[in-house]
Amino acid sequence: MSACTGRKPMSGKFIDSAGSGSAWLLASLMAIWLAVLIATQFSSVAQFEREVMSRPLRERLVAPGAMQVWTAGRVPLGYDLRGRTLVVNQAEAGMVREIFGRYLALRCVRKLRAELAAKGVTSKWQTPPADSAASGVPYSRRKLYLILQNYLYLDGAATGEAAAAQGGIVSRALWDAVQARLQANREARRLRLAASA
Repeated sequence: MSACTGRKPMSGKFIDSAGSGSAWLLASLMAIWLAVLIATQFSSVAQFEREVMSRPLRERLVAPGAMQVWTAGRVPLGYDLRGRTLVVNQAEAGMVREIFGRYLALRCVRKLRAELAAKGVTSKWQTPPADSAASGVPYSRRKLYLILQNYLYLDGAATGEAAAAQGGIVSRALWDAVQARLQANREARRLRLAASA
């Protein structure tokens, strides 16, 4: 018993238990904070990679005068190449709009890929020299992500940099809705990674 307070001093066992509990809580909070920080960094790196990947596509389109000239690479779904100019292929343009619309309905690229595969939808056939093993095959998730983020499909894209000869394929409203859903899915995935870390 303490001579000053008349109370029994706290046992060393109780102090050790409280101290270890606080240390465990602090370590848990630090681990969560670190996981969120890492996930945020991964998200930033992924965004940077997407911008880097889209840069060569922008550089393929140049504008001598009023003409939009495609200078290299595979022709995207929804367009045909006449000379060196991209023009809208109306049949394929309908498929592009369907891909955008179905993604909004399904809210998931994995489900979209499965649905397109079940319908027998395959990638655009390319003519030489752009012909490759990627022609006429079922769409991968990566290819679908590229389609959903390809600004060439945007109606009213910047003239002289992104517009094809006959304009875009999807409306601004549809484009914005799809980009918002993609971003929401990215954020949800980032939070799941942070929670599981």
